[in-house]
Amino acid sequence: MTNSTLRPRDLLKDWRAVLLAYGLPSAVIFVTGALPMADIWRGVVWASASGVMSAVCFTNARRCGRLHCFLTGPFLALAALASLLYALGGLPLGPGGWSLIGMSLLVGSALLMILPEAIAGRYGERLRASHGR
Repeated sequence: MTNSTLRPRDLLKDWRAVLLAYGLPSAVIFVTGALPMADIWRGVVWASASGVMSAVCFTNARRCGRLHCFLTGPFLALAALASLLYALGGLPLGPGGWSLIGMSLLVGSALLMILPEAIAGRYGERLRASHGR
């Protein structure tokens, strides 16, 4: 499939969809990170927000093959799991655990979204072209 046949199926082609799928959950994580709240509730909120973003990535990877979605989907699922485990005391990250998870989400998501597509193209077209496909 070519870039022009994949783009119409890309959930991220519309900035409003991007804001809803990633902006809103990211804002919820950011705001609740600054609020005084019990770890269990922060864990539930962060796991839910990360889970929503992960589900969108997995769906988009399947729909159109967007390269970064193959990477960010599993990454965000792991972040959701880490948030829940830390909140329940099953992941010993120390007193700065929420900051560590938050920074990992921020930096990891940004790197996984930008670098692979900068190297291989939005749908891996530069990678396929270099291998003669």
